Amino acid sequence: MKILGIFGAGRNGSTLLQRLLDSSPDVWMHPIDTNYVSIFNDLAHFGYARPRTTRNATLEPLRYIDERLPYGVLAGYYAYHDTEIHRNFADALDTAANAMERLAQRADFAIADFLPELLRASRQAYDRRDMAPGWFAFKSTEVGYIDYYQRLFPEMKFLHIIRDPLDNYRSLKRTMLRIRRPFYYLGDSAIEVFLEKRWLAHATHALRFLQDTPSRHYLIKYEDLIKDPTAAIRGFCAWIAIATPLAGGARQTVLGGKQIEKLQPNSSGSAAPSPQTVSADIAKELGYQEVAAPYEIALIDLRTAAWRRRLGYTTQDRGACAGLPLGFLLPSSEDLRSIGNPLRFAFHHFQRARYAASILLGIRKNVI
Repeated sequence: MKILGIFGAGRNGSTLLQRLLDSSPDVWMHPIDTNYVSIFNDLAHFGYARPRTTRNATLEPLRYIDERLPYGVLAGYYAYHDTEIHRNFADALDTAANAMERLAQRADFAIADFLPELLRASRQAYDRRDMAPGWFAFKSTEVGYIDYYQRLFPEMKFLHIIRDPLDNYRSLKRTMLRIRRPFYYLGDSAIEVFLEKRWLAHATHALRFLQDTPSRHYLIKYEDLIKDPTAAIRGFCAWIAIATPLAGGARQTVLGGKQIEKLQPNSSGSAAPSPQTVSADIAKELGYQEVAAPYEIALIDLRTAAWRRRLGYTTQDRGACAGLPLGFLLPSSEDLRSIGNPLRFAFHHFQRARYAASILLGIRKNVI
C-alpha cells in the first residue's frame, strides 16, 4: 500500500495543500488531521491520549509503540474522524457510511497495521469514484516524529509544507486569541511550543531528510503555494508521478474531488469564511491585524535564523533584539485577558521569560 503523509507545523497551509491535491484521481486524501504514532504510544502507555500529545506539545521518545492495541481502544479515540466528516462535509456526502466500523473484525492492531487500514476503510466508506487510487494520503502535525514514520512505513513518501515562522506564529496566536485560550494552553508557552516542538522540529527533520533520502521527501513552501498554486501542485505531482488534480490544483475539494459549498470559518479570523480558491494574501483579504509583539518577532527571528536562511527566508537585523529581554518580563494585556489558573499562569510566565533569556544568551542550541 502506497502511503503519502503531508506534514506541517499547523496554521501553515497544510489543509489548503491537502484540499488542492484531493481531486487527483491517483490519490485518496483522508480529510481529517491524523496524528498517529504519538497517539498510539499514549494509548498503549496511559490508555488515553494526553492533552500535551493531542496539541503537539511534546517530543518525548515513543517507548510503547511495539505493543498491540485492541480495536476498541483505537476506535474509541479515532471515532471522531467519522463524526467530523459527517459534520463538516455533509453537503459533499451521499452516504451514511462509517469507516471505523469496517475495522471491527480485527481484534487488535500493531502500530504498522492500523494507519493503513484506517486510510483504506476511509476510502471504502467515502470515495465514490470508480477508479482505485494508487496513493492513500493523510495530513499530520506530528512533525517531531517524522523519523518514526520513516522507520515504521518504509515505502511511505512525505510532502512537507513550511511557512515563514513569523507569519506562522502570527496565525497560531491569532487563533488562540480568538478562542480565548491562555498563552500556556498548549502545555508550555505558545511561543516555546511553536518554536521548539513544531516549527524547528519540522524544519530540522525536513532539511535532513531532503538531503539524506530525497526520493521520499518533497518540500513546498507556503509562500510558493499561494503565489502560484498550479505550479506548486504540478511540481509535486510530477515528482511523485500522479495525475494533476482537477482545475490544475487551484480549487479546494474533499472526499475525492467533491466541491464544498461552504468551507469552515478560518480559525485565525472571527467568523470569516475560508476562500474557496487560493488567496495570495489571506491576511489582507480577511482584514487581520498584527498580533505578534515586537519582542516575540525578535525572539522568533533570533531562534530560527539559521533554518530560515537555509529555507530562503530573510532575517532581521540583530539590533531588533534590543528590547527582547524586557518584553517578556511583564504579562501583556492579551495574556491578562485569559489568565485561566492563576498559579499556572504565574509559573508559565516565569518559564516563558526564562526560555526567552536562554535564546538571547545562546544557551539553547539543540532542537531534536
